[in-house]
Amino acid sequence: MAAECPNGSVPWKAIYGEREFVLRPPLFESQMRAAKNARRVDAAALERAARTYAQARAAALEQQQAHHALMQQHMLAQQQAMMAASVAAGGGGAVTAAAPVMVGARGGLAAAAGPIMAAPVMDAGGAAPGSGGGGAPPVLGGMPAAAAAAAAAAAPAPAAAAAAEGPPLPAGWASAAAPSGKRYYYHTATQKRVWKRPTPETPIN
Repeated sequence: MAAECPNGSVPWKAIYGEREFVLRPPLFESQMRAAKNARRVDAAALERAARTYAQARAAALEQQQAHHALMQQHMLAQQQAMMAASVAAGGGGAVTAAAPVMVGARGGLAAAAGPIMAAPVMDAGGAAPGSGGGGAPPVLGGMPAAAAAAAAAAAPAPAAAAAAEGPPLPAGWASAAAPSGKRYYYHTATQKRVWKRPTPETPIN
């Protein structure tokens, strides 16, 4: 049709495109097979590579978790040594130590929020040494197990304690005995602790 239109009035290239008027090199069957084989995936080789990669990743992850576990044990041992040294030295107040380290689900480390508070050492009057007898009440839940057991054994019966204390405490307040035997009061919601018997006007924060 292009040969029958010598005057060029029909835009054949615009209709069919430039590619249709260019001679293409021959494509042999061997070339087609080579191109097909190049696109073929070797399943056996791919499986071997995947197994090798998985084994390497598992070994690296196991080594990382073992390293993190050793770090956690070392830090916990340091914290226990610091707390034991503080108690042995007879120092009152709080001892701040690094937060314990937890091994995450992916082997990462996450520090627990907040410092570790050591139980204050109380004298015979129920106050921390060097505080002039008016120190802060002991931290709830921070006393050693032996001291807590001794305080629980020495504490009077609830009925006798209520009779000895007099009128009931304001709402939300409770009382407990320090390891020295001195009684203190705490608010059950805010954990505020005071030595003096609270009244309804006593602030809870």
